[in-house]
Amino acid sequence: YNSKKRVIANLGIPKEMFYMLGIDVLYVEQLSVLTATSTISQNREIIGKARTLVPSSTYCTFHQACLGVIESGYFPLPDVFVAPSFICEETVTLNTYLAKKYNKPVFYVDCPHSTDADAEMYLAEELHRLTLDLADYFKIKLDKERIRKTMHYTNEARKWWLKFLDLRSTINSRKFFTINIHTI
Repeated sequence: YNSKKRVIANLGIPKEMFYMLGIDVLYVEQLSVLTATSTISQNREIIGKARTLVPSSTYCTFHQACLGVIESGYFPLPDVFVAPSFICEETVTLNTYLAKKYNKPVFYVDCPHSTDADAEMYLAEELHRLTLDLADYFKIKLDKERIRKTMHYTNEARKWWLKFLDLRSTINSRKFFTINIHTI
C-alpha cells in the first residue's frame, strides 16, 4: 500500500479492476483481518479508537476495524474511497463518512441484488463507469495490453479455482478413513 494511487473499497469490487489501472487497493475486510492478527494491545487500541467515534456504533467489527486502523494512523489515507453497495451497505456509510472527514473523493457503485441479464448488464456498466472515473481522477491512460493481461490472468485463476473445487468435491465424496469400532 505504498503507491501514490491508493483506494479503500470492499470485496464487492474485483481486485482486477484496480490492478489493471495500477492502483493499490486495500479492502475493509483486509483491515479487519490485520486488526484481528495484531497484538492484543494494538487490537484494543484500534477497536477502542473506532468506538470513540460517533458513527462506529452502527458498524460491524469489519467496519470498526477499518475505521480504527485509519483513525489510529496505521495506514496512510487512501486517495479515493470506493463504496459499493455490495456486500453490505455499511461500506457506503463508512466510506462516505471518511471521504467527507478527510476531504477525499468517494466513488459509488450501485450493485443490483438480482442476477438476471439486466442486472449483469447494469453492474457491468457501473464497473465500466468506475474504471473511467478512477482513470480520470488518477490521470491514467487505459492500456489495452494491461487490461488484456489482467483478464487473461483472472480467467486462468478462475480455471484453476474451478479445478480445485472439483478435486475437493471428489475428495469429500470418498471415504478415506475406515474406523474399526470393534477394536478394544
